[in-house]
Parts: sequence; structure tokens; C-alpha cells
Amino acid sequence: ELAEADTEDQIALRGTTRFAARLMPIETALSASADQPKQLIITQKGVLDNLELQPMKRVRPEKGQVEIRVRATGLNFRDVLNALDLYPGDPGPLGGECAGVVVAVGADISHLQPGDEVIGIAAGSFADYVTTYADLVVRKPEHISFTEAATIPITFLTAYYALFKLGHLSEGERVFIHTATGGVGQAAIQLAKFKKAEIFATAGNDEKRAFLKEQSIEHIMNSRSLDFADEVMRITGKTGVEVMLNSLTDEYIPKGLSIMSQKGRFLEIGKVGIWDADKVKVFRPDVDYHTIALDDLSKNNPALIQSMLRELMELFESGTLLPLPLRAFPIEEAIPAFRFMQQAKHMGKVILTQDAPIGSKVQRKIGIRPQATYLITGGSGALGLIVANWLALNKAGRIVLISRSGQNSDTKKQINKLKENGVDVSIEKIDISDPEQTNALIRKYADDVKQPLCGIIHAAGVLDDGHLIQQNPERFRKVMLPKVSGSWNLHRATKNLKLDFTVYFSSMASMLGSPGQGNYAAANAFMDSLARYRSGLGMKTISINWGPWAGTGMAAKVQISGKRFVRGLGNILPEQGVAFLEEILEMPESNVAVLPIRWKSFLKRFDGIEIPTVIKSFSSAKLQTDGNKTAEKPELVVQLEEAATGERLLILIEFLRQRTVRILGLEEGYALDPKRPLSEMGLDSLMAIEMKNALDRAVGKKLPATMVFNYPTIEALAGYLLNDILKLSEISESNPVETDTEVEFDKTIDEIENLSDAEAEALLLQSLEEETGDEEWTDEDE
Repeated sequence: ELAEADTEDQIALRGTTRFAARLMPIETALSASADQPKQLIITQKGVLDNLELQPMKRVRPEKGQVEIRVRATGLNFRDVLNALDLYPGDPGPLGGECAGVVVAVGADISHLQPGDEVIGIAAGSFADYVTTYADLVVRKPEHISFTEAATIPITFLTAYYALFKLGHLSEGERVFIHTATGGVGQAAIQLAKFKKAEIFATAGNDEKRAFLKEQSIEHIMNSRSLDFADEVMRITGKTGVEVMLNSLTDEYIPKGLSIMSQKGRFLEIGKVGIWDADKVKVFRPDVDYHTIALDDLSKNNPALIQSMLRELMELFESGTLLPLPLRAFPIEEAIPAFRFMQQAKHMGKVILTQDAPIGSKVQRKIGIRPQATYLITGGSGALGLIVANWLALNKAGRIVLISRSGQNSDTKKQINKLKENGVDVSIEKIDISDPEQTNALIRKYADDVKQPLCGIIHAAGVLDDGHLIQQNPERFRKVMLPKVSGSWNLHRATKNLKLDFTVYFSSMASMLGSPGQGNYAAANAFMDSLARYRSGLGMKTISINWGPWAGTGMAAKVQISGKRFVRGLGNILPEQGVAFLEEILEMPESNVAVLPIRWKSFLKRFDGIEIPTVIKSFSSAKLQTDGNKTAEKPELVVQLEEAATGERLLILIEFLRQRTVRILGLEEGYALDPKRPLSEMGLDSLMAIEMKNALDRAVGKKLPATMVFNYPTIEALAGYLLNDILKLSEISESNPVETDTEVEFDKTIDEIENLSDAEAEALLLQSLEEETGDEEWTDEDE
């Protein structure tokens, strides 16, 4: 294992696991202007990272229409395909169903009025407001939340129309439901139970079959095997089932027809590879055959949609039907939500919520409490006072500034200004590196019942710069006391308290190093490790490796004095810093760096020497074509061209590692083996298309659709891009790896070009059904 470390300069062995140090960009929440409505769009289709919230224009409802303030939207697989640009035509805006409040109505609307809480079908509903036809909307039952209500429209309408309107399911009949853990499958199970039908269901893996068993489904089978037919005939004494809700194709269709009873009803909700009525009639002339297309029904018969919605709402009002299992994401986290569905991790529905009022910030999970105490060490310093002002603006109950030296005249002025504005702020002259003083301080505020201690921001620190040859134990001790002893004393004093958060103000020096700051880098590295340790114990602790703050803080003072300046490194404005702090508090990570780096300039400091591996993936991840629209070449290509020949492959491997981690939905910094086949890591054809789209833009060339399958590892893919596409290697040839997957994928891409929107979608869904083993990807799961 150590032999693999030849290109690494920072490694750690923990048991049998080898870790390598990396900085990785964090996928932050999407944002839009807080004072106007927003809508989720895809700025450039093909890569899910291009999802953005942008300002929108509200549409006044015309005759027969209503405008809805959206509170929750159902995410459907159609939306994922839309974002990935996998439709030949224009699929329209993202979002197809929602729950919310009516805010305006057009002419001739009698069953709805402003203020009504509703659910319904609405194109473009990943937005704060959406306008749709009133016949596609109905009042929401009061006892069902908006989030729960958004699981209902498409799934229950599809199942209700199929089973009741076309299938005429009766009490005691047998109904067979393929892929029963999907949205429509789950709705169909509830409706079948309502009719007291005998249910036969399939699912694709053990976890999903166990989920069905928990729902008291007696007959559960494998959707990835044709054995279900023999099993059904055995259970039913060869009489079969009366109703089949089908979503699978190819040989599953004749197998499904073969288990139908006399005068059975075969209900097809698939799109591609399905049989027409004439073919079914030849095979089973005694079986009624129906295809279901809810989108066509919504356009051609909205009155039927309205009547079915009302019938369904009666069943929900009475408690006969229940909303589906769901996983909810705030709309600001649309990218993780889309990836969650793309990777088939859900059962039931995925919902995006739009709960924040227009003109306000998104509601934070970690709030600053008006009946709580917050401690700031280094409180008399510039950063401490900036944080104190931020806490005051967020209505903190009591702010206590901790300072070893006490307050000076400037500090006193700012504290008095806060007090004049009604803020409860005080200063304690405490040496945080003294354990006894620290324990007494924590006990004093933790025992206050009215305003208990809820948060600590440890911003204390001193500098004593000098080259290592100039350093001595005393100079190290001076710098380490507030950082090392201070953070450790706070840890010991608070380890049994349930604080909302503890934040360490660390420095980029512990991650990237800094000339003349060996003692300071070591002191901050201790806090970084302590934050990870505390997080492992379940305590919300974050160490922030700050870059220099503009005009304030120790690093900024050193820069101003001319002692140290790093090319390519910018400054953090105070208002930016507190905004980052507020966002970081919501993140699950224990270590986060805020670095205003201009990578192209910053990396020039390594001209002629090897770039540290810790920053290769981070820098290349930021070198996207759209970040420099006026550049003749993508910045990744420029970086590769400027790098030494021996460095290029490593840079490209790191870029591909980071991109793969994001597409697979793994934790940032996850160490992928570049020699391991991507398919073994879970990369399916849909993810491969997104990978290909991202690489098109990164290298500025249109790449082959089957590239990821021809070169199935990160190492092979990097070699192909470097040698064959960019011609930047001394190696003249690369060796493609032929796989069975390539043939299947070629077929998928070729056929998509000549398919309708619905057929293209269903074909890709079928492909995922066959490849991933994780989800019943079928068109009905919309």
C-alpha cells in the first residue's frame, strides 16, 4: 500500500485504510436574490451542477387558470433527464406537479379562490410561483402538509386511472404490480388495498422487497427475474391474476400476459418496447389491453383529471389513502436532490420544498437563539467584533467577548455602540489557555437557566513569524497557547454540554503552508484535528481555514505591513466572511476552507516544481470553461499545456477523480482508486452521459458517446484524453478496452436520436433497470 504513495506528500494509514490529503470544492446551496421570486433552471444542459435558482417573472392567470405560490414540488425522473439534455426535443421547464396556495385566479373559476391550499399538475413548478389550468388543481386536505401533498398528483392519478377507470379492479380480485416500490407502485398498493384485492408485487433488490414486506404484501417477487410467472401460477393454482399493472418490457410482456386470467386487464404504463393492441390480441385475445399516458390525458381531457383528483381527495380526507414515503430537500439543495434520484436512492417520492417567504433568507436549521449565550474568544480583536455584530444582527440573546488583554478604547466604543442598540454584550478578561479560568467561565454561563450557553466561536490567536532556523520553543509556545491549549481547554470544559455549535477560526496556513509560519500552521492543524475528533463524538464542531480578511485580522495586517504577500490570493470582505460563516454552520463537514484564490495566478508559484497533490484536485475542479467565457481554450487545457509533461497525467487524473466523486454522489474528498472500473463504483449509462457532457466542456471538444465505456477506469480515461484528444503526452497510442456495455450503450444513443420524448425516456429508464440493480426505473415513476 505504501508503494502507491509515490506521488503523495501527505498520507495516513488507519488500520487497513490508506488516506491521502486533498482539498475539494464544496457543493454549496443554490442561491438567488432574496427580494424577488425565483425559479430553478438548468443554465447549460448536460451537467447537473448547472442547476441554478434565478429570478422569475410571475404570469398573470388567464381564463380558466390559477396562479399558485408553490410550497413543495415533486421531483420526477423526467426532470433529471431534462436537466441532462437527454430529450431530442424541448421538454419544457423543470417541474410537473406541486402543492401550494392559490394567489390569483383567472375568469370563470368557481371551485378555487385566493388563499386556498391546493395540489395539482403544473409545468414549471420548481419555482416560487406557477400558473396552470384550474382543472388540474384541487384543494388540499387540511391534515396533509404541503410536502406530503406533493407526493400525490402524478403518482396517484396514474394508478387511479389505470386500476379503477380502465382496469375496473373489484374486491377480491388479484392484481399484479411490477416495480412496486416506485411512486406509482406505492400508490397502486394503497388503492389495491382499498379495494381489498389480493396483491402480487415485484421489486429489484432485497432491501426493497423487505420494504414491501413491512407493508404486509404477501406475495413478493424479484423484478429482475422471469421466475415471477411460474410463482404466480403456482400460488393461484394456474388461474392467474385479473389485473396486471406493467412497467417492464421485452420478454416480461409475454410472461405477464401468460399469467392473466380469462378476461383479465393488462394495464401498460411503459413507453418503449411495449406491444400494441393488435399484437396483444393475437397472443391473448381474451385480455383487455390499455396503455396509460397521463400527460396526454391532462392535455386532452382535463375535466377527467379534475374529477379523479376530487375522488382521490375524498379518500385522503377520510384517511383511506396516505401520502407516499418521501425524501425532502430544500430547493436550494436541488443539485443533491437531482443526484439522489439520478442514482436511484429513493423509495416513494423525492420532494423539493420552497418554504422560505419571498424577501427573506432561507430558514436555517441552526438558528441564533434570543434566549441563549454565545462566547467569542479573541473577542476584543477585529474578527471577534465582526462576529459579535453578526450575532447581534441575528438576535443573539447574550454575547460574551473573551479577551486575555481586556478592552482597549476602540473595543470599548464598539461594545458601547452595540449596547446602545439594545444588545446584551459584555467582555470577560480571561486567559483561555488557563484550564481553571476556562472551566470557571464555562460553568458560569452553562449553568444559567434563562440564557444557557449554546455556541462558542474560538477566534483567539497570536503570530510570531520567522523561519524555522529562527524559531525556538518559546516562540512556538507563544503561538500555540491560544490555539492548542485554548481549544483543548474549551473541549474539556464543554464535552458534556449540548451546544448548538463550536467553531474554530483556523487558517489556510495549516492546509497550504505559509512562509515563516511553521508554528502558526502547526497550532491551527491541531484545531482542525480536534474539530474532526469532536465531530466523531457527535458534537457539532467546525474548523474554518480562513484566507486573509480584507483590512482586518492578523494575516491582513501582515500583508499590509509588506511582510508577506501570496500571488493569486485575494481577501475576504467582512460581509462575505459572516455570510460564509452562516452557510458553513449548516454544512455537515468538520473542516472547511474559505480561500479567495485566483488559481491560474496562484499556481504559478509552483513553476518548475511539482504542484502539491493536496491542491491538484481542488484547482482543476475550478478550472471550468464557463468560468472564463472569453478564453480561447478551456482553463483545464491551459493548465495542462503549461504543466511539465510528467505532471499532466496526474493533474488530469485528479480532475477526473473529483468529477467522478460528484457524479456518483460520494462524500467530498472520497479517495477513488483510478485503476478500478467505474462501473464497479456504480457508474451507469445515465451518469456516463453526464460525465461525457462535463468532459466535453472541460477539454473544449465533442467527445465520443461511448468514451467512458471504452476507457472504463479513471486512469484509462485520463490517458485517452491526454494522448488521443489533447495530444499532450509523449505516448502515441492508447489502448481502448472493449466491453459488452459499449454495445448496449451504443444502441441506446443511436436509438435516442429517432425516438419521441416519452420513448427516449423510457428506453433510458429500462437501461437503468437492467444496469443498476438499485431502482425500478420506469416511466410511471414520474
